[in-house]
Order: sequence, then C-alpha cells, then structure tokens
Amino acid sequence: MNPEMTGHRIRRFRLRTDAFPVASLIERCFHPFLDPDGKRFIENLQHAGQEGGWLPLRWLVSLIELPIQGFVALNSDCKIIGAIHCFPCHTNLDTGYLIANVCVDPDYRRQGIATNLMKAAFTYAKNRAANRLFLQVRLETPEALTFYQNLGFQQYAFRTSWIRTAMPAVPTERLNLRLTRPIAKNTGKLRAAFCKMYPAEIIWNLN
Repeated sequence: MNPEMTGHRIRRFRLRTDAFPVASLIERCFHPFLDPDGKRFIENLQHAGQEGGWLPLRWLVSLIELPIQGFVALNSDCKIIGAIHCFPCHTNLDTGYLIANVCVDPDYRRQGIATNLMKAAFTYAKNRAANRLFLQVRLETPEALTFYQNLGFQQYAFRTSWIRTAMPAVPTERLNLRLTRPIAKNTGKLRAAFCKMYPAEIIWNLN
C-alpha cells in the first residue's frame, strides 16, 4: 500500500524531536500490557522529550545501552500517528533485529500505516545484512498476531512470564537475607543457572 494513498508518510525516528510524542503514543497504545521494562523505556523517552533533547548522563547511558533506531508515521499535519523501533540483537543462532513498539494512533488504524512501518523496518534490516527478525506479540491481542503471521512471521518461542502479579514488599530482615551485588567470580555460575531456566531462543531478550 502506497503511503501517499493513505495520507501519511514514513520517515526515520529522531530522538531529539520524536522522543516525547512517541513515548506518549506507546503509552496510549500499550498501557494495559506495560511491564517494568516497558515503563522504564517510556520514562526515558519522556525525559528526553521534556528536556528538549538534553539528557543527564544516567539517562543517556540507559538509552545508549539499547540503541534506538526506527521509523515514525506522520499525518498531513506532521503529527506522529505511528511508530516502530528496531533493536539489534544477537541470538544463539544469528544476528538480527528485534521489532518493537509497533503502534498506531487508534484514530488512524486500518489505513495501512502499520504495514508501511513494518516494510520500512524490513528494508532497514535487510540493508544491514540482518539474517533474522524477531518480535513479541501477546495472546491477548489476536488481531496483532494475525497481522504478523500474514507478514510471514512464525512462532519461534513461547514466553509465559510477561507481567508478574504485584506482591507486597517483604522486609529482608524477616527473610534472614542479605542483598549484595554478585561477586565477579560467581558471574559464570549465575549465568549458567540462568540459562538453564530459560530456553536459548529467548535469552537474548531478557535483561
């Protein structure tokens, strides 16, 4: 579908000018399903937008750790009505990109905007010799699942731990625990234990 036929255009995401409107759009579209990582990502983007592009070191580091590349869809008034992000990832199989935050303003849906955003992401990844593309979709959003399947995506792994139920904090003294940072020599053991708990196909997507 031609973007001109639907009254929108696609361009690259610009952190300094797009951060706040994209953060607001993501929050509006995904608020029922936001996990702690998603909320932190939105918080970082909102801070970047509020500060007019200037970021304190602690925020800048958190954004650099996961380079933000992507595209936005603009209407005829240059308002951002859609967005998509492409994060580089390395799996046990190959290198590729994680497609994330695919969202379209509810007032502009069913106009081919999401399809054009995905096409832009496909071209971006192809031009960078990516071998694989990944994305996550919730079972509670069957329309999104069908949309991605129609674009050729297939189920590769099934993740069950999306959002944990909120639990009251328990004072550590009651548990007879002492919380410390991991000792360097134990890092290998911790990583090995972690890898046993999760399938290799999704470890790349866990912090």
